[in-house]
Amino acid sequence: LHSFPTRRSSDLSQLQQADINTLHSRETGEAVDCVHIFPKNVQVDAFNEDMLDLKCEHIHTIEAEDINKERQTNVKIKKTKMGTFGLPKSIKIGVGARVMLTRNIDTADGLVNGVFGSVSYVLMKENENRPWKIFVQFDNPKVGAELRKQTHFPHDVAPSSTPIEMQEENARSGAGMRRQFPLKLAWACTVHKTQGLTFDNVVVSFDGIRTPGQAYVALSRVTSLEGLIIEKFDPSKIYCNAQVTDHLNNMKTLDSQHTTTQKTSDLTIVLHNVQSLVAHLRDRKSTRLNSSHDQISYAVFCLK
Repeated sequence: LHSFPTRRSSDLSQLQQADINTLHSRETGEAVDCVHIFPKNVQVDAFNEDMLDLKCEHIHTIEAEDINKERQTNVKIKKTKMGTFGLPKSIKIGVGARVMLTRNIDTADGLVNGVFGSVSYVLMKENENRPWKIFVQFDNPKVGAELRKQTHFPHDVAPSSTPIEMQEENARSGAGMRRQFPLKLAWACTVHKTQGLTFDNVVVSFDGIRTPGQAYVALSRVTSLEGLIIEKFDPSKIYCNAQVTDHLNNMKTLDSQHTTTQKTSDLTIVLHNVQSLVAHLRDRKSTRLNSSHDQISYAVFCLK
């Protein structure tokens, strides 16, 4: 965007007309099979439920195994109220469902929170009407590659699938422990959940955007304008917090008299937070960093 307006209670700066026209052009009305981004969880849940019914023939509802016990002693106790957990109380899954991993299982093997894939097989526990393992074909074939080397596959499971088992989690507050599959439906995600992710194609809904920067985060998830489709576009939803401008205006100017600048025609230095570098490799590849340069050096810093 050429302009990124600031919203105050008494003032709303406008986007440039060229930006508005560009974004309006992406209201194509196409129904595409890609990630849909919504501002609210209720919108995400409704879209995912509809897609699950549409795409999956057999749907499994998996209830978490909750155990009441005291953390320190590991002794079961009688409590009527469980603690709070990150793992969901219940999930619905079917073969063909688009899913996202919701916690880190093995970072070295790429099995990290936020990776996408599709369910390829649901392995039932012997003599029980309950899923034991859920096999997922991740979009990135490198994800889970080491785990697959150690896996004995049922005869009708594709060897490119990675088995996901239930994970255990102690209550974040209160008492108790939960066992559940760390997966959630992912035909749609919230703007918050997609922060730091990059997609070739997305559908962004402006319906319900009410916070500064939220529209920008959603729109900037896609690698190209051609890969973007917008629903219910409203230019007034694109604005930043007024405090951003205030802080920028109050920043001290660097004293150039006490600095030395050395120019070079063949070196570009890119600074990036090391914690999110891997997630943004596709951004780096899709950005033309002064193509006339023969060398590019990445200086990576962990900003705290």
